[in-house]
Amino acid sequence: MQKEKGFLFGQEVREKVLDGLKAASDAVKHTFGPQSRHTLFEKKFGPPEAVRGGYKIISELQLQDPEKDAGLSLVKDAIGKMYREVHDGTTSAIILIYLLAKESHKYLAAGEKPIIVKRSLDKAKDRFLKVLKDSVIKVESGEEIGRIATSLGKGSSHVGQFIYEAVAKVGKEGVILIDENRSDVTKLEFVEGLKIESGLLSPYFATDALRGVAELENVRILITDQKIASPQEILSILQSIAVSKESLLLIASEIESETVATLIINKMQGGLELCAIKAPSNRDLLEDIATAVGGVFVSEEKGMSLKNSDSSVLGFAKRVVVNKRETLIIESRGRGLDSSSSVCKILIGGKTELEMKEEKERFVEALLGTKAILKEGGIVGGGMGLLFSISCIDEKELPLEEVIGMTILKKAVRGLALTLVENSAVEPEPILEKVLAKGLPYGFNSETRTIDNLLSLGIIDPYQVASLGIGYAVSTAGLFVLSEAMILETGEV
Repeated sequence: MQKEKGFLFGQEVREKVLDGLKAASDAVKHTFGPQSRHTLFEKKFGPPEAVRGGYKIISELQLQDPEKDAGLSLVKDAIGKMYREVHDGTTSAIILIYLLAKESHKYLAAGEKPIIVKRSLDKAKDRFLKVLKDSVIKVESGEEIGRIATSLGKGSSHVGQFIYEAVAKVGKEGVILIDENRSDVTKLEFVEGLKIESGLLSPYFATDALRGVAELENVRILITDQKIASPQEILSILQSIAVSKESLLLIASEIESETVATLIINKMQGGLELCAIKAPSNRDLLEDIATAVGGVFVSEEKGMSLKNSDSSVLGFAKRVVVNKRETLIIESRGRGLDSSSSVCKILIGGKTELEMKEEKERFVEALLGTKAILKEGGIVGGGMGLLFSISCIDEKELPLEEVIGMTILKKAVRGLALTLVENSAVEPEPILEKVLAKGLPYGFNSETRTIDNLLSLGIIDPYQVASLGIGYAVSTAGLFVLSEAMILETGEV
């Protein structure tokens, strides 16, 4: 049997896709802001999961209408990339995508050329991001970190205090992990760790595909400056790991692509729990890493061969966490080094599994946002920083080719701010007018439903997240604008 192909063109395509974008926005907009509500996901086993994150919600969403589902797929693709990059800001980006597409559609329906709208949007985005960059607030340390973490933790002073204490102990460049506790008590725990500036050799090594992170327990570690050309070169080591049921971290100067593929297949089939990273080029550092984990640096300069090496050369750590940029080795059994650092673990407790997971999500969001602000600075939060920055731009002073795009962008950013205020159960339009009249750093405080000095309260959003969200939203809206035809499989004939 063969499937018949169906075709849609022009206005009909964009209306269907727009409906899909609206469905994505409707599914997540109630989760936006401190007064947000979560979405419960039913699970086949265990209690339902409470979810607030925009990407996690739409990743589970599927529409019955295939034309509308195509629009939803555009959002999933863009927001999935954003989530893997910063793990935050996806809800506001999803709402922005729909608002940008809706405003763009008005121009297209009136006969404006799609390419003109797309180029104008791109130019407007670039100008907006430059203005936004000028408003960035730098945060160094101190109690301000606690206020920021409290705000990012949906107003929870409990979250803010723990993150403040953790940063105070390990520093703003230090490593902080969020884990689940076996009791209902949340507490801090400090362990020794070693950080390597090298990440996943392949995303398929990740144990958590959504976050793009590999987390291994009871890990044996191979450190070598040699190229692993084939699995046979480390066969003895792989066999010993298979027998011991431990995990394996490979740190090698190079691993052939076919060997990587074989290792991934073994991992995915459940044979081995392993991960690989590219070794730093500094051989002294590799020697230090081997010492720290109680292993042997398998080096050609020492006359050592991978083929002749067995499990005796492997180091050990209780836990290894690898993302796309760095590797963290925690509680190794080797000798401590100056390059070792204290790792803080915030162990999240809860009376029920549902409560613990919801609290963990709150901590994760607050920690990621706080660290992003410490790294690249922040903007006045609650959607107000975006609103003020774009309100400073006068379309009358812009080149003609930017006017359409800036008009669209202004309406979308205002719509985002209206959504946040509306989620606080107050009439949004009068509030925004009062806020704009008062000026920065004042804005709408969703927690108290009043107009306050947001900066003094620590209500700050990460600039990195805001700028990425705008970039992904404009890019996705641009794809919508240029969509002129759709080919569908309509059924069997």
